[in-house]
Amino acid sequence: MTTLILTITRFLSTELTGIPKLLSHYLGENFNNGLCNGVTWLVVIWFTFNLIYKRIINSYLKQLEYPQYLRERVASSVWLLAIIATNGILEELSRMVYCLLNKNNIFTMSLFICHLSVFVSFFIMFIPVSFIIPLGKIIIAGNSDVFLIVLFGSLVCWLNLAIYKSGLFKLIIHYSYHTDKTKIQESSTLGKICSTDVIKCSLFPLRTDESYFFAILKSEMEERQKEIIARRKPKSKSMVIQTLKCMMIIKRKLNEKFNQNQSDEDDQDEKDSENDNLIDEQADKECETSNMRKSGKSVDVIEKSQHIRKINHENNIELVLENETKSVILCEKPVKDKLDKEAGPSKEQIESENNEIEEFISKKSKDILPCSSSKTSYKTTKTPELEQSGDGITDMKRVVKKNEL
Repeated sequence: MTTLILTITRFLSTELTGIPKLLSHYLGENFNNGLCNGVTWLVVIWFTFNLIYKRIINSYLKQLEYPQYLRERVASSVWLLAIIATNGILEELSRMVYCLLNKNNIFTMSLFICHLSVFVSFFIMFIPVSFIIPLGKIIIAGNSDVFLIVLFGSLVCWLNLAIYKSGLFKLIIHYSYHTDKTKIQESSTLGKICSTDVIKCSLFPLRTDESYFFAILKSEMEERQKEIIARRKPKSKSMVIQTLKCMMIIKRKLNEKFNQNQSDEDDQDEKDSENDNLIDEQADKECETSNMRKSGKSVDVIEKSQHIRKINHENNIELVLENETKSVILCEKPVKDKLDKEAGPSKEQIESENNEIEEFISKKSKDILPCSSSKTSYKTTKTPELEQSGDGITDMKRVVKKNEL
């Protein structure tokens, strides 16, 4: 930014014409400065752009076969609209730069000066000389009609309104009324709402009482903050180390508590999952038993083994049954004769049947005791009823058939 400002200053300090040197003989050496040269450069650039613009517009409208007077009117109207747009752009750009930089610097001041120069050259010089004064002469001469009078009045009102809302008028008010004496007077409303910055007072609208009091409170808060910062003393090294230790201890305790809570939650989830599995297994068993009861048949388990030994301690008899299996013949009976459809065989009935089988085997062993040297084998055979029934048949009666070899 500094190099750019220096470059612009050197560029403006170069003399383009001999006018500053000529005027310096009458107005003094101070007149030959960068400001005068800058204005000269601005005028030259302005007329150069105007000439190029008119050439381009005239050639374009000539291709469209517009008459000469229409081409001149369109070119002048568009040029005036461009000047108005340039004035608005410079004004908004000055406000934006002031808000972003938040201070009155050279760049913001240069933009504000360009805005004022464009406004003065267009609204104060060009509009009155080109439109209002000629219309006034026609009306004074008596060659006017109602349309010209209405046009003259509308132009005057529009020009006054534009000047009243411009930054130039606010700048004049600031230098006229916003002085140190008027600021001290509390009764002066202008002194209350005055801004110390010229650009801020010229570009932005006047503040209300509420915004004024808020600005006072903000300034007081900023002063208190500055005092607090100034009173602060640098902390000692031991205090900083102790603070860091406390922070680390607190962090470690928080992590331990978090991990403990996480482990408790995991244990609770495992217990819940186990309970759910047990409930599911019980429900499956209940479903199987209910299905078996509905079918009206009960299951009797067939035990098979290769070596079964039964020792009778009273009679010292040992029966060895090798490579043989017990034969269990299941005979199906109607469910209606024995149990209801929903009821199965009770535990007492199964125990009584087992006792009968054991008594039968013990009797047969006593009968064959004299010829103990000979081995007795029991061959198991399956009846057609067993083959037809298979596993999973309810209410079956056991019958043991002996075959002596």
